[in-house]
Amino acid sequence: PLRLCAMWLAFAALWLAVVWTVHLRDPAPGSAILLADRVLRLGAIAGFATWGLATVAGLTGWPLFLGVKLLLLAAAMICGVIIRRVLPPFAQAFARVLADPADAAAQAAVAGLLARVRVFVMGIWIFVSLAALVGLWRPGIA
Repeated sequence: PLRLCAMWLAFAALWLAVVWTVHLRDPAPGSAILLADRVLRLGAIAGFATWGLATVAGLTGWPLFLGVKLLLLAAAMICGVIIRRVLPPFAQAFARVLADPADAAAQAAVAGLLARVRVFVMGIWIFVSLAALVGLWRPGIA
């Protein structure tokens, strides 16, 4: 377990550094840092989902609630990836709205993009909240 914790902390530190760099620098589409971000996110989703399914199936020796939490967190991360795929045109449309608040096309573009991601933002909140509740409830622990 100690080695697994060390690996997880190293992965989390790397991912945090990448996400923070993306946030601060706003890199160009197709840049290496955005590719690293996508690879780390998809790798985490695959790892969480695989380990979660294996745990729920009784293959890891971990308690059931940990497998369920991993699956819920993978689902939340999938929602985040979808948001990242849908939102890129938002900045340009919002800049148009700021430049000309009467621009109906820009207003419609912003509203449409927000409507498209709203369900995924709600999904993140729901999945993370359920993961927290599962951690408190801890099914499979006597």
